[in-house]
Amino acid sequence: MPLDVQATEQAMRGVLAEHFNGGDEKGCVAAVAYADGDPVIVAHGTDDAGTTFSANTRFPVASITKMATALAVLRLIDGGQAGLDQPLSDVLGDVPAAQSGVTLRRLLSHTSGFQEPLVWEPHHTWQDLEQSWLATTPADPGGHFEYSNLGYCILGAVVQALAGERWTAALTNLVLRALQVQASIGEPVPAGLPTLGGNPNFGHFRRLEWLALGLPDSGLVSTVSATLSLVKAFAGYAPEWPLALVQEATSVQTAELPAAGYARPPWGLGVQIRGDQNLHPVETWTPRGASAASFGHQGASGGLVWHDPQSHVSLAFFTSHDASRPNWQFAGRYLLGGRLLACAKMKEH
Repeated sequence: MPLDVQATEQAMRGVLAEHFNGGDEKGCVAAVAYADGDPVIVAHGTDDAGTTFSANTRFPVASITKMATALAVLRLIDGGQAGLDQPLSDVLGDVPAAQSGVTLRRLLSHTSGFQEPLVWEPHHTWQDLEQSWLATTPADPGGHFEYSNLGYCILGAVVQALAGERWTAALTNLVLRALQVQASIGEPVPAGLPTLGGNPNFGHFRRLEWLALGLPDSGLVSTVSATLSLVKAFAGYAPEWPLALVQEATSVQTAELPAAGYARPPWGLGVQIRGDQNLHPVETWTPRGASAASFGHQGASGGLVWHDPQSHVSLAFFTSHDASRPNWQFAGRYLLGGRLLACAKMKEH
């Protein structure tokens, strides 16, 4: 059943006009799709400097990058270069990070025991950072859930080793070209990225030096449509990732594990899962009204991408403001995400 494009677009424009009505948040680009159909994209307002948004505006997606990194790992696994439960030591050898119990599955599901923070300075090169990542020792692999940027950077080193080419080239070939999307990682950083409101010290995604490194946890630059393609791949709408593998990726990997840090389980392999968690809307990273089986990711730069297999609807949006605002979880992820999910209007037959 295809989307009624006109009705869906009208509903989206109404939501965005109401949500972005002249306050600190000046604009948004949003996309909604049904099943494997084409997205309906609406651009509303401007970035924080007054530059008009369009459907082709590219945003630094911050932690949504982790979905692309996970897809690269899953594609290599599907190709036989590795196994989900393969020890990290099989891939990277005898390095401190490759302790007993650290597997690709646990790295993907934030259960490998690597903690924050991820240390970066503007003079650091990829080689500097990779050396520091692999010199880090995890705590209690498999014993708890803890959201980890560092774990995903180590997965970038895994992809680089398995693919036999530098990380940014491997991600481009395995994921971005496979999906045929408008997205890039590393140098050259696209010109004309939007100016985002919020806290300039909140995350590194505003820094060109950071984006030029193309880090596996947060370095992707993407249009809203390309970001939507990432979650649609997890939903089984891309033949490059077989259905059985993405079904495993979108199933709960963190059951019964205690949680540490600021993020909350359940998680799959590269995506958060709504689950049956009974959290206050300020605590949840998920859109209002999404089913327990729904999944996706958010980014500190002010974006969210989500898929609900119950309704077969996918959504993605980026705003003119980063996620540093205290009520962003509620007003952004929960309310705006939920309202955009509800904008999908189907054609009647």
